[in-house]
Amino acid sequence: LDVRKPFSGWQAGDVLLLSDCRAAAVFQASAVAAHATDATRITVTRAAGAGLGQAFGKGAVVGRLMHTWYWIAQPADGNPRGLYRRLAGASSAMLLGDLVQQMQLRYDVDSNADGLADSTDLEATAVTDWTRVIRVRIKLLMRSREALLSQAAAYRFPSTAASTTTAPDRHLYQVVEQAVRLRNPVFGP
Repeated sequence: LDVRKPFSGWQAGDVLLLSDCRAAAVFQASAVAAHATDATRITVTRAAGAGLGQAFGKGAVVGRLMHTWYWIAQPADGNPRGLYRRLAGASSAMLLGDLVQQMQLRYDVDSNADGLADSTDLEATAVTDWTRVIRVRIKLLMRSREALLSQAAAYRFPSTAASTTTAPDRHLYQVVEQAVRLRNPVFGP
């Protein structure tokens, strides 16, 4: 597989994703070497017998898959909780957004392969076949910076919860949700 720049630090053992916007294939590189005649390209070799499942044409893109961790934490300086991210190999985490109090992921499942969700808003423990997950719902509970209310108010998190929770303070709380459709769902947890 010949790959044009940009690429950075790819090596044998990296897990790569090849896509042409119609389909995708994940494979592990068994070797990465400079191209024989073109300095703007590298040659990536797959393990013997590791097929891609289909032919990918000119214009397909390839990139390295990396582990990324997301979590909610209270910083040591006493500021409100926030959403953090750390990339594999990074020595420190990055604050993506302060005032994020909680995060929850929920899943929609297509159990009969018709492209429509048959079960929605499932917790991870309720998903029995991860290859059938077609959508991920990301839910964040946000808190106002200032105490705006005269008394603690109730909120519902997630928004589908059966009961409300009374806030521990006089801050305003709001749930923000985003559903992300998975184009090529093939991975387990």
